[in-house]
Amino acid sequence: MSMIRCISIRQPYAHFVVEGLKPIENRVWTTKYRGKLLIHATAKPDDDPDFTVSVIHHDFCHIKGWEFPGRMALGCIIGSVDLVDVVENSDNYWFDGPYGFVFDNEVKFENPIPWKGQQKFYSVDWPVKTKSMKPIKYYTPKLIERQSVLDKVKNLFK
Repeated sequence: MSMIRCISIRQPYAHFVVEGLKPIENRVWTTKYRGKLLIHATAKPDDDPDFTVSVIHHDFCHIKGWEFPGRMALGCIIGSVDLVDVVENSDNYWFDGPYGFVFDNEVKFENPIPWKGQQKFYSVDWPVKTKSMKPIKYYTPKLIERQSVLDKVKNLFK
């Protein structure tokens, strides 16, 4: 067994990271660490996950042939990435700083691993012993029609 660092990210963003659609994660803190990082999906999704997933679906699905997700695991380690850089400026769609953790070599695990998340980086004994696993909870996003998404965005700027 070895210790691997892990970071918790809310759904649907964790899903986008391991799918390779979100190569940068915003944080208010920086790190000198570079290397393998497990991605943990928090037990609670983002405040408006259906809207977020729908915007990404309408904007990005054609780029990588991404299909609308049927369900997203909550409270689980769902994949891994390599943390290759930390930036303070980026033209990437996802960057809004102040620090952007830049990811590469995304891997989505076929079987999510139930796990209690923490803030910042934390260490996980790897591989995880899978004897007494709790049942996995899932969030199933609902696709919002493109026009409804556009109307909601317009209302944000009124």
